[in-house]
Amino acid sequence: LEVGNYAANIPISTNDEQNLTITCNLEVTNTSSNISNEEKVVSNYQLNQNYPNPFNPKTTIEFDIPNDNFVNITVYNLRGEKIKTLVNEHKIAGEYSVVFDGSNYSSGIYFYRIEAGDYSDTKKLVLIK
Repeated sequence: LEVGNYAANIPISTNDEQNLTITCNLEVTNTSSNISNEEKVVSNYQLNQNYPNPFNPKTTIEFDIPNDNFVNITVYNLRGEKIKTLVNEHKIAGEYSVVFDGSNYSSGIYFYRIEAGDYSDTKKLVLIK
């Protein structure tokens, strides 16, 4: 609705054949809303630094994918050994997050790497118990 005053007449019929009319007045003063039907357009690949960092035992990793692609995010230890695959699937363009749970791993420095299409990036995370 546009900003303004509105009136509505609502006819009501009863079982005893009386006809009534209710008049409702409505004043619209603001048409803005916090609800948006628009999705955020992601224009670049991005691997964000995990948070919290250092962490115990869980941390969140956010990443952006600008177009549909197969995405792999893997966690490695300092020796370069793969310890956990967090994402290994096709994703449509958008913003994503994944949680890494380090409960079964010892304190130390780890790396997480994203590979999606021609894009790749690696970041460091620190688990402190």
